[in-house]
Amino acid sequence: MSNTPTPWYASADGNGGEHIQSAAINEDNYVARVDAMGEQGFANADLIVKAVNSHDALVAAWEAMRDSGMFDWEGAVAYKEEAALVMAALEQVKQ
Repeated sequence: MSNTPTPWYASADGNGGEHIQSAAINEDNYVARVDAMGEQGFANADLIVKAVNSHDALVAAWEAMRDSGMFDWEGAVAYKEEAALVMAALEQVKQ
């Protein structure tokens, strides 16, 4: 399975909705359409775009934190809850 290349962006579709598109594919095609129910639809489309565009960087950052051993040193005891959140997020996104 291959992913649609990023970056993605949102644009009005002219019919009261938002198209979410990839900069790497023909602009006549789109990845998804979000029905715009007032401003909420546009906000939802923007949130989807932000999440997709930041996904790879966030996963890389979480993996770097895990792999660096930054949670393994003695002083890291103070950051156990934060470390658990990072590791849970990493596991969730890798499913």
